[in-house]
Amino acid sequence: MVVVGMDLNVLSLRIFLSVVETGSLSKTAKNLFVSQPSVSGHIRSLERSLDARLLERGPWGARPTEAGRLFSQRARELLHTLSGINDEIAAATGSIDRRLSVAGTTTLGSHLLPRVIGDFLGSGHDAQIEIVVGNSEAVLQSILEGRTGLGLTFGTVVDDEIDVATLLSERLRLVAEPHHPLAGRTVEPEELSGERFLLREPGSSTREAQERALAVWELAEARRCTIWAAEAAKEGVRAGLGVTLISEHVVARELGEGSLAEIHVVPEPEPREVYLLTTKSYVHSPLERAFRTHLQELETWPT
Repeated sequence: MVVVGMDLNVLSLRIFLSVVETGSLSKTAKNLFVSQPSVSGHIRSLERSLDARLLERGPWGARPTEAGRLFSQRARELLHTLSGINDEIAAATGSIDRRLSVAGTTTLGSHLLPRVIGDFLGSGHDAQIEIVVGNSEAVLQSILEGRTGLGLTFGTVVDDEIDVATLLSERLRLVAEPHHPLAGRTVEPEELSGERFLLREPGSSTREAQERALAVWELAEARRCTIWAAEAAKEGVRAGLGVTLISEHVVARELGEGSLAEIHVVPEPEPREVYLLTTKSYVHSPLERAFRTHLQELETWPT
């Protein structure tokens, strides 16, 4: 009798099931916001652990072997079993009604989620709160691995294991320091041709929205400076380094206080949707379900 020492993790199982469903490593990488080498590495790790080839690869893509088909059934059963463990332990300890764990991308997790959760708790709920902040890939992995029950992103996800709900939209504001010649004015895009734009890092969902706006304004060749954090971009604007397109949630206080000023551009940048991510197999606590309902029933974002 051969005893196989299995080294399995939730993310590897979800990646394998996604490859089985899509028939493609590249589609899985795109859908799950991970690199294709990372997908291949997870598959190889599973195959070594099980001492079996799980996928056949060719010009057609990837399809499961007989062992892969058997393992995919067990993997789904295992994920379903694992998803209930947190709920069962929480129920046994009496903490299930007070657990609220939410992940959000940098802008949403740092600036919007605290306000939304505060608004939710103000309606009489008590909770043990955890807010996980990271890039889109980190948020997705947190959801897939069951470390958080809910996630907020700007980018939607196409995956059979993920439920995606559209929430409210939000806008980017073009801001400058208060004494800027264009501060408070409504301008045409060509009036911005001499400005330096402070842009977020490549791969950021905000950077993608900034690039789209500059393309619409025909300012793709404008001077630019890359800054790797929203707070640093605000400081750069205050210091006169340039102007920046930034989430309305990040600059709401500064615009209200007058420490930053808005430049109104016609046409305005397109609003971007905020999406709520959950996994179909995750067992949500009653409080998480109530918070999900609260998010979906919001008519405006709390300030």
